Amino acid sequence: MSKPFPNDPLLQGNFAPIMAECDAPDLVAEGEIPQALRGTLYRNGPNPMFPPLGRDHHWFLGEGRFVHEPVFVPRKPTAAEGDGWIVTLVYDQVRNLSDFVVLDTDDISKGPIARAELPVRVPFGFQGSWRNAA
Repeated sequence: MSKPFPNDPLLQGNFAPIMAECDAPDLVAEGEIPQALRGTLYRNGPNPMFPPLGRDHHWFLGEGRFVHEPVFVPRKPTAAEGDGWIVTLVYDQVRNLSDFVVLDTDDISKGPIARAELPVRVPFGFQGSWRNAA
């Protein structure tokens, strides 16, 4: 790391970047893990590799609004790492509906550059990925 992360509550405690990976093959489990369940669990979530570039990097949704699983979409196939958009669903508790939201990684703190109101609530736990149209 070239410089330490700033004293920002969004980069501290449980939100702090993880600087190392580890294997834990001999964990004690309650119950019995099925023998046929074989594989690896990978943590999927934000983990910044470098400190912010000095600009605000957080977008606050407001009370009663919850982000689903965000997905990064590169601006172009040859884009530098982190150059693109974040697309996600946002649940609005007041309306009991969800929105499709697009954020520009150049300045996430500006909020959505596009938002589409969905006619339904997308339940928590739905996961997705982005597939480029070709």
